[in-house]
Amino acid sequence: MKRMGFGLVLLMIGILRAGWAAEAIQPREGRHGGKAGDTAQGSFLVTNIIGYDVEVVLAVTDLPMAGEAVALPKGTGITLSGAPAFRLKVGESKAVNYTVVFPPQFSKLSAGAISLAIRKPGDTLSSPLVNTLFAVYLQPIDKNAVLKIDLLQPNIRFAAATAEVQGPNKVEVSLILKNLGNASVQPKGRVEFRFGGQTVETLFLTGTPAIPPGGTSSVSGLTQTTTWPDGDHEAKVTFDYGDYYRQPQQFEKTYFFRVSRNLISVQPGSATPQKVTPR
Repeated sequence: MKRMGFGLVLLMIGILRAGWAAEAIQPREGRHGGKAGDTAQGSFLVTNIIGYDVEVVLAVTDLPMAGEAVALPKGTGITLSGAPAFRLKVGESKAVNYTVVFPPQFSKLSAGAISLAIRKPGDTLSSPLVNTLFAVYLQPIDKNAVLKIDLLQPNIRFAAATAEVQGPNKVEVSLILKNLGNASVQPKGRVEFRFGGQTVETLFLTGTPAIPPGGTSSVSGLTQTTTWPDGDHEAKVTFDYGDYYRQPQQFEKTYFFRVSRNLISVQPGSATPQKVTPR
């Protein structure tokens, strides 16, 4: 029993960390374009999705596994606005604002991060409940960048049953983004579900950090809504990209799908209707 209890604790900690990484910080990273010596402001929203009050402790740090990106100076590359720590009640949200300074010699991607340590209020001795990072990227502006994306293999279906999803009630959206331009892009996507002229839920999609020219990236998301009445629904897919080239772009496409019990049929026919049997 002790072994099972310890394993359950580890499992719950893993789920907690995954939940904070995927849901509690929006967006998951910041990208800014500019030239040497420029400054830019950014922000992200932190939401307490744990069932009790927490304290969030912020600090500027390096970004592990940043690839070929140049590390931003900790003292001047990123600075935080406001207090470095704050408390959040259950379900409460707070915006974190920051300023970035582009390096004097700026010819390639630079990166840094803001760390978030999530603790029980007043507990400074125990290890944090969650340690996570908000990545910050600085991209040299390319005025000749051609920015264009397209969607491939869109799929809207009921999610199969898992340990977290019981029964085919939640809706899963998955698709492939293709970069048709000549510069790397990092699209941020969302899907607005509508039924009977009313918005049911807005789902934020997750995917890879950046897509190189000619490359593809798989993105997906799972709704929290579990009640989907029979009839015609809309899924409006929107991607924003290109901000760090100072060429803000927006890609929009609406898919229409029909729900009939546990079957979803999608138009146009690029998405195959699927029937999912709970495992």
